[in-house]
Amino acid sequence: MTFKVLIRIAEHQGRLHVHSPYSKAFAARARKLNGLWSPETKTWHFSPDKEQPVRRALKDVYGWDEFTTPELCTVQLTVTPEAVLNKHTLTIAGVTLLSRLRRNYSVWLGDNVRIISGNFPEAAGSPQYPLIMGVKAQPVVIHVQEFPVDAVSTIPPRFNPIVITAPPSIDIAALRAEREQLTRRISEIDKKIARAVHPTIQTEAA
Repeated sequence: MTFKVLIRIAEHQGRLHVHSPYSKAFAARARKLNGLWSPETKTWHFSPDKEQPVRRALKDVYGWDEFTTPELCTVQLTVTPEAVLNKHTLTIAGVTLLSRLRRNYSVWLGDNVRIISGNFPEAAGSPQYPLIMGVKAQPVVIHVQEFPVDAVSTIPPRFNPIVITAPPSIDIAALRAEREQLTRRISEIDKKIARAVHPTIQTEAA
């Protein structure tokens, strides 16, 4: 399943409405843009003239761009007691990666989250305040697959994020060489077709 960030942006009754997963970083950017939060519709409302700054904020925080397909990567995170201190849920780029709903429940992993080393404690926290891990727990290394490349910079440094796999860079020289080969091949095919359709026509290759 693809790492999806559910975001919708639309103009309604003269205001720009944005629906996005909760993010402290985006909330801060939204307030700087004079955005107003609507608890009824769970959307941010902006003046229409703020559309471009709002879109930049969405891209910076979530790696989201309505008009392009985001580049994805696999990113490695090291989860330590200090990194998730007093947390029962870990959300990054607006998507929940880890969560413990009750003290004795196993830690829930997001769709694209894989444990690489270590294990989360079977129980942590108290009945009222469950935790992902207690203060004496050992670090757990996880991989988050299909993570937006543009959102890697939003990962807090305390998780020691490392990009494991990234989209390959485009080799312009190789593409040009391949195009030349294809162009020559197409020319050869055209000549063969011409000789087959009009046998009396002498081509340059004859």
